[in-house]
Amino acid sequence: VINESGTPIDATLDVRDNGMEAYHMLSGSDGLLKWLTITDRIIYASGVVENSTQISASAGGLKFPDNPRFINMSLSHTELFKEDKTPPNIWISPVKSIYAGGTDLTVSWEVKDNNTAENSTSIYLEDMEGNNTRLIAENLTANGSYTLQVPSENGYFRIAISSKDSVGNGATNETEPFYIDSTSPEIELISPENESVIRDDNITVRISDRSNITIRYSIDNSTDNSTWIHLANISAAGHNIHTEEANISTETWPEGNITLIIEVEDEAGNTNKSLFIFTLDRTAPEIEAETEGDVIKSGIPVNYSISDSHLSGICVYVNGIEVKNRTLTSTTSLSDNLSTDGWSDGGYSIEFTAEDMAGNRAAAFLNISVDNIPPTFAFPEGSIVGRDKNSLPIQISDLHLFRAALITPFYTEQSHLSGITDRIELNVSGWTDGRYGISVKAEDSAGNSLTFIFTLTIDRTSPVISISYPTTMNASQEITIKFNTTDLSGVQRAVLKYRD
Repeated sequence: VINESGTPIDATLDVRDNGMEAYHMLSGSDGLLKWLTITDRIIYASGVVENSTQISASAGGLKFPDNPRFINMSLSHTELFKEDKTPPNIWISPVKSIYAGGTDLTVSWEVKDNNTAENSTSIYLEDMEGNNTRLIAENLTANGSYTLQVPSENGYFRIAISSKDSVGNGATNETEPFYIDSTSPEIELISPENESVIRDDNITVRISDRSNITIRYSIDNSTDNSTWIHLANISAAGHNIHTEEANISTETWPEGNITLIIEVEDEAGNTNKSLFIFTLDRTAPEIEAETEGDVIKSGIPVNYSISDSHLSGICVYVNGIEVKNRTLTSTTSLSDNLSTDGWSDGGYSIEFTAEDMAGNRAAAFLNISVDNIPPTFAFPEGSIVGRDKNSLPIQISDLHLFRAALITPFYTEQSHLSGITDRIELNVSGWTDGRYGISVKAEDSAGNSLTFIFTLTIDRTSPVISISYPTTMNASQEITIKFNTTDLSGVQRAVLKYRD
């Protein structure tokens, strides 16, 4: 076989005669080579043959080196002196479009050639962006496979396979370009804050990566994939850093402590996992407010209490004006009071609002009246009960009448009052003439009270009249008539009538 440079390659001819041992008739620079000349033409003793795929020649009179004798010899060999200018044909197995940095890549190849040479195949990794080529392995067989670890870099690469045949013809074949992504996806919590108390809010995360990514999450960190929820697929064109936000709804989550696991995997197989802790609270605060009644005197406090697992703030408004605002931390309950010192008479609308850390709000309302004026009394004209009277009405007035107590020498009576003006009856039936001490105490709903003490005179007896006068007199004589009237309740008027 002669390669392109014309350098001869040694050939050997084995001749057997009657089963005897073999003799080398053509090898190296032995005798036959002196006879067979290798030039740009192929010369035989019997003639010249050019560009033949089958060469046959015969020669006679050749002498064996060890046992001289004459024989007739025929030489025949197919393609013994074929010229080869065709490079090898290299097939390479397809590769994926993207690999994670530091992972294995296996490539297979097959070299086809009429004069295949063993251990003449090499593998190269070409950096298409850095314009450099790295030798991965050499002296490999014509057919085989090789597993290499791709570098932990970002960029476009390809695999090149180079091989030479036995006469030195070389060829190179390359894979399609592939991308190496050595960057794990990034997960950033946008809102709400980690370890915060939330309501039915969306949880927003920001995902960044150089390749297409898949996002899933779990709220119980289960190894059962059926409990993981697919969130989104995000495409990143051109393998540039791509950032996108995704929202996770908490609407179906149970109340309580939640451990959220977000797992992201990119197209190359790089993964990242983040853990966030939230407390889900959908329950609004509870508010209780009370005072001693709907009507109070100024100075009586309005008591209120607020409870919640994650109470964060309260406000109190009086007639629409904020009078108290408190921000709370790590508080589950609050008891306080609202002072009414200095409040004037009138109606007041009080609003209590509370909010927890999740944003749940509650409100409670309390309407009260402030009354600082005690009731007033009114009696009918005079306070003397005559013979034809068995009761005495006592009128009591107040904006918030409540009750009255009547104390006499003979009985004590409690009466409930209503309206703005009401009255009680002092029953004196059966009472004998005389003077009696009476006490009346009136109280309104605010607790204002007034006690009135007076003396009641019972007089059912007519006045007593005594007259003294002369029994005899002269005509036209002035006389003096004397009279005296007495009565328990006093005499208002005396009338003197006479007739002749």
